[in-house]
Amino acid sequence: ESALAFEEAELATALNATATANGSLASTEVELANAKKKAAKAESALAFEEAELATALNATATANASLASTEVELANAKKKAAKAESALAFEEDGGEGEGR
Repeated sequence: ESALAFEEAELATALNATATANGSLASTEVELANAKKKAAKAESALAFEEAELATALNATATANASLASTEVELANAKKKAAKAESALAFEEDGGEGEGR
């Protein structure tokens, strides 16, 4: 009977250790699920930030193109103004130019 009691105590100890390990495993699985949820949220936030950045970069490119176009228009307007000023000076000079 003593040997049987010893074996029963060993079995009880092993069952207790198994229950503890199972509890620890369940806890670890919960932690893993929570970590996966956090990672998914972080990935979603990152994707949103990347989309925002792409939108901002696109807006910047559009603004730069618009600025370049405006600069071309300004240069053309300056050329026209210079031609008009030259023609006006010519007319004010009696149409004779510089060779008087």
